[in-house]
Amino acid sequence: MLLSAHSKNNDFFILSDFSKMEKSLVGYSQSMQFCKAVGARLSYYVIDSLSATTLKECIQSCVRNADCESLNHQISSGTCELNNFASVFGTGLNSDFIHMTRLAPC
Repeated sequence: MLLSAHSKNNDFFILSDFSKMEKSLVGYSQSMQFCKAVGARLSYYVIDSLSATTLKECIQSCVRNADCESLNHQISSGTCELNNFASVFGTGLNSDFIHMTRLAPC
């Protein structure tokens, strides 16, 4: 598996996929962008909760899940929540979370 996350101006993450097999499984041709909101969490739309030590692992889990539109990563526990809704406006403030919303494929 050759996925990598790149930070760009701390506002967007671009997830690049270098494996042709992974590309076909995930269904995206080149990359996926995420908008980052530090200190925010989207509630009520969690479709899966899993352990992800790093934000990169959480992003990768979202990309692999076709229903994932956004994610919440809890910094202290390493919990990754995948959401089936994407909105930066519906997030509540929570300093222990990073919320990331999936943008359209490049």
